[in-house]
Amino acid sequence: MNMDIDGILAGTVTDLDTVGVPGTDDEVLVDADGLLLRSNFEIFLDTYTSDGKIKDYHVQAKTLTMRNGSSFYVNYGDILSYNPDIARTLHLHYYRYRRYLQSGLYRFINRLHPNSNKRLYFVHFFNFPSILRLREVRTNQIGKLVSMNATVTRTSEVRPELQIGTFTCLDCNVDNKNIEQEFRYTEPTHCLNSTCTNESRWRLNTEESVLVDWQKLRVQENSNEIPSGSMPRSIDVILRHEAVEKAKAGDRCVFTGTVIVVPDNSGTNVGNSITTMKDMGGKEKSNN
Repeated sequence: MNMDIDGILAGTVTDLDTVGVPGTDDEVLVDADGLLLRSNFEIFLDTYTSDGKIKDYHVQAKTLTMRNGSSFYVNYGDILSYNPDIARTLHLHYYRYRRYLQSGLYRFINRLHPNSNKRLYFVHFFNFPSILRLREVRTNQIGKLVSMNATVTRTSEVRPELQIGTFTCLDCNVDNKNIEQEFRYTEPTHCLNSTCTNESRWRLNTEESVLVDWQKLRVQENSNEIPSGSMPRSIDVILRHEAVEKAKAGDRCVFTGTVIVVPDNSGTNVGNSITTMKDMGGKEKSNN
């Protein structure tokens, strides 16, 4: 099993206002419920205050832009107290609406602090009310926002990961932008130039693409949670953005995000095996 620590991209800067889906022939696919959630999420970020005076997320937005950061942390408990319906929707349908959350965050920050550098921002949730043991993470959590407690046993080096690619057509030299990478290296299916027939000859334009920091952790069940006579279960966790280099072997952490399923493209891909991944939106050290 694999686990991913969020920073799921909401699209690129050019399509965030319309929530265009990258790599779909420039068509804009819109989910009406997603737009409603985006609007409600923006209002929450703009108006929420824990003490009746200071707007909590205005303060974080200012700090984020001042330090040129990209990770924006949202307390799930704040959303739960603000509007339980929004909190429930996030819990049950997080993966479906992830782009709309990123879009809402981008719009919120750029209204407060116009972003001349067109920087991208990523939502990370924490303080989820229920925390699962690793052994309790099952297929019924796929696509939902969940938290899981586990112990880190191994960490990889930090590497760059391509999230949104721009590919130059080698036949007509037209840039094909906003090609989302769905867990593997993904090129355009055909050139966006209507007069070009190219379907396979591309050059990656790294200057126009979105690359992020990426790190893999190996985590296993906490020692006090392993059933008698059983071997400890382990999974991989993928950290992205500013979450990298935050954990080391021996740390007991809480990971918050969504369970997803992706094809295993490693090796020769014999048998089309399936690997479970968890795309995690935040990491907290546990004091337990």
